[in-house]
Amino acid sequence: MYRKDHILTEIEKLTRALARLLGLKATNETEEAQQFVNDLLKNDFGLPDDIYNLGDDEFKQLIRQKAYGAGKLDILAQLLYHDATSPLKHPAEAQSLLQKTLILFDVLEQDYRTQSFENITLRSKIHQLLKQYHA
Repeated sequence: MYRKDHILTEIEKLTRALARLLGLKATNETEEAQQFVNDLLKNDFGLPDDIYNLGDDEFKQLIRQKAYGAGKLDILAQLLYHDATSPLKHPAEAQSLLQKTLILFDVLEQDYRTQSFENITLRSKIHQLLKQYHA
């Protein structure tokens, strides 16, 4: 019971953080939003600052080692997507983060048997963005 409460508390905390990020993006506070994302990735997910430099297999292995629950993985996917679509993000970094978001969706589907309409829609948007980068 304690573990379940801890997991729910963690997901609620990260959901509030994601809402704050969206608020910062909506008010065009892009530099503050970028710093907020970096802090979240480092402090709440224990991920390196240069996550975009990790290869796909290396990233997938790191995610599996962290053994995040489905809820935390879903929030991480949303976070990486919003980070990738920041106007401050270099195109190569953005592409890498979008690819990592797709990897997270795959892990959610394959390992946790979890899908959502929101993630399916987001997957489609990501594929369109990646096509634009390669055009």
